[in-house]
Amino acid sequence: MQYFIGLTFMENDLNYQKIDSFRQRFDFKYSRSNILQMTLIPPFQFEKNGLRGLRDFLEMSSDELESHLLGFFEDIHIPFNGFDFKSGKKGVLYLKPSLPIDLYHCQESLFEILKETHGTIRKYKKLNVSQIDDLQTFLPIGRFIDPFQLELAVDQAKIEFDSQFIMRAKDITLFEKMPGKWIPQKVLFKFSNYRQEKFKEDIFSRV
Repeated sequence: MQYFIGLTFMENDLNYQKIDSFRQRFDFKYSRSNILQMTLIPPFQFEKNGLRGLRDFLEMSSDELESHLLGFFEDIHIPFNGFDFKSGKKGVLYLKPSLPIDLYHCQESLFEILKETHGTIRKYKKLNVSQIDDLQTFLPIGRFIDPFQLELAVDQAKIEFDSQFIMRAKDITLFEKMPGKWIPQKVLFKFSNYRQEKFKEDIFSRV
């Protein structure tokens, strides 16, 4: 089985809705996962110890995220600084994030835990050579086989995503590969803003 770790975002944010609309128009993989997420740990699997390795990874990852982020009571905002694209046989258009330092350390820790539990990362798309961030975190919003479609998407992205904006983080989730799509299987950490909004919803539902 293949898995990856993704950072999800608050669906009621205007920028989330703009990106979702863009993906529906320009991402041919939208049907595989309509959940907007930014991959923190690319697809991996446990070839040697299977489900035991996955259990160990999830337990250690949850503990690590709690120790890093549990006391973080403010909203986690992810700034995005414009977009870029890579053409070729399989083109991709993506937004460029600036990960908060706490989240960057979490990503590093998850990567180390994956190695410690003997997980192996599958081959994944690298945008360019980087000695600073080997995982090269980015948010794909368009994927293309037809170069003309990529050209159209770039022109539209210049209108919609050329300036900096932010989005609020919702949770860090394990996704599992199923036939034809990726399915969220386990939330490893929920950010405080999400917990607070769910608490308000529960209160209002009882009134």
